[in-house]
Amino acid sequence: MKKAVQRAPMLIEERRQHILSLIQKQGRVLVDELSEQLDLSKITIRKDLDYLQSKELLVRTHGGALLLMPAPLSDPPMPTKRSCATRTS
Repeated sequence: MKKAVQRAPMLIEERRQHILSLIQKQGRVLVDELSEQLDLSKITIRKDLDYLQSKELLVRTHGGALLLMPAPLSDPPMPTKRSCATRTS
């Protein structure tokens, strides 16, 4: 009979870093999958995702989270700038 190998529990920050690492690799994470993979309650996973969203590190969705897309670094096209300038004048 094989003995179940017990892992030491992750620290909260380790767990959150793990979640961020997964999201960066996969583009998304699911609460159900994280709960099973990390052997934690879905409530704990949701709290971690909510916390990470509050730090603007991801976007929460129903049942999981998505990678936060950074704002574009380029300037908007000239017609967009003109239309914004005429509205504010």
